[in-house]
Amino acid sequence: MNNTYEYYCPYKKKVIIEEMYFGETLHFFYGKFVGKLLLFFIFKRIWWGIFYRLYKKSPWSKKSIERDIKRFQLNMSEYKEESWKSYNHFFMRKFKEGMRVFSSDVNTLDVFAEGKYLVYDTGNAQKINIKGEELSLRMLYNDNNEVVKEDSYLIVARLCPTDYHHYHYPCSGKILSSYLVSGAYDSVNIFAQKYKPSILFRNKRWVSFLETNFGKIAYIEVGGMSVATIKNEHSANYTFKKGDLKGHFEYGGSSIILVVPKKNIKMREDLLENSKSNREVYLKLGDLLGTKII
Repeated sequence: MNNTYEYYCPYKKKVIIEEMYFGETLHFFYGKFVGKLLLFFIFKRIWWGIFYRLYKKSPWSKKSIERDIKRFQLNMSEYKEESWKSYNHFFMRKFKEGMRVFSSDVNTLDVFAEGKYLVYDTGNAQKINIKGEELSLRMLYNDNNEVVKEDSYLIVARLCPTDYHHYHYPCSGKILSSYLVSGAYDSVNIFAQKYKPSILFRNKRWVSFLETNFGKIAYIEVGGMSVATIKNEHSANYTFKKGDLKGHFEYGGSSIILVVPKKNIKMREDLLENSKSNREVYLKLGDLLGTKII
């Protein structure tokens, strides 16, 4: 069984092959009959998420920190130095001041979360075909009437448990509306999505519509297995600036989706090209995601 995956790293200008966090475990849960039963009756239940988060917030969870730093070769010199009280405390670590910088150019859309990215083209039908399953923006928004009714890019940022788990605004603007959609607690890991392509459209998520110079965009935080805590800083009518902190996740893998009108943005080419092959691109917070079409 292959527990590695590949992604493109523009900073090294090459494809990287990397061990998947809990890859073998996820293959078992999503690919085997017994694993599916355990997943349905135990690990996707809210009570399991509560129990597991309590453990990750406890001092007993600290023993995993050094293991993961070494295993995934995390560069801790980029983060603020702290005495970690729990794994969840370590999980919510922040970058040092000036380590990640957003552009002052109002005509760029910047990387809003540090992680691995894919982009999909919704086309006129506002539908996306992911691994043979046809999914719609209306499903993603939970049938909300504020659907962005234009050809759009659906930009997916996937954050694994070892990533920075704060997320930011990619441009300046105003929050028009924001609401919670109840849903499942499936893993958002790329292996899990291989078995269940609709995970991002069915998991618990926060949906916000933003008014920006890139048009009306949707910003959606998707919780994963053991992630019932999505903490946003702001509500409707809040005016924000590019780079401002929007919120954070507590322990677990998670994803963020941005839906941007296609007519208003020229996406970065390496992301578009690799997405055609379903290969993720690793992007750093504050880097260029796309430029405004003027």
